Amino acid sequence: MLPTKPKRADSVSWGILEFSRMKRELENLLGRKVDLLTKKSIEQSHNWIRQREILGTAQVIYVAG
Repeated sequence: MLPTKPKRADSVSWGILEFSRMKRELENLLGRKVDLLTKKSIEQSHNWIRQREILGTAQVIYVAG
């Protein structure tokens, strides 16, 4: 799940190119198709069961670079 807005002044927002690149990289790493969604799209979902499950189990992962 990707953030829709930067949380800090030094954060960078995601555009469509970065979103597409991340999706492709994840598919290559995992060897399978992935669905990449923004947090906002999940929060606005009409499927409350899926929404609760995704938001309730999401984990933030940071990669040192």
